[in-house]
Amino acid sequence: NTAFVGLPMVQALEGSAGLPAAMALDQLGTWLVLATGGSAVAAWMAGDAGATSVNGVLRRMAGYPPFLALLGALALRGVPLPEPVDGLLRQL
Repeated sequence: NTAFVGLPMVQALEGSAGLPAAMALDQLGTWLVLATGGSAVAAWMAGDAGATSVNGVLRRMAGYPPFLALLGALALRGVPLPEPVDGLLRQL
């Protein structure tokens, strides 16, 4: 819902300059809640008491695909991409 309501509101109130910070806060905040609390609740509901410990939640977070994508994106930040790839990503 943030993409349909929140981001257009930020753009209307703050202009395009406010979008990067809003997107980063939205994605990182959503990820933190889902990866930590969501994993613990899902494990508890499934009856896996060991997965609700801090170590269990951290282990699940380490294998969480969006977390791995975030790590990959941060690792590749600043790496020049081939022009066709860069052009495509800029259009997105």
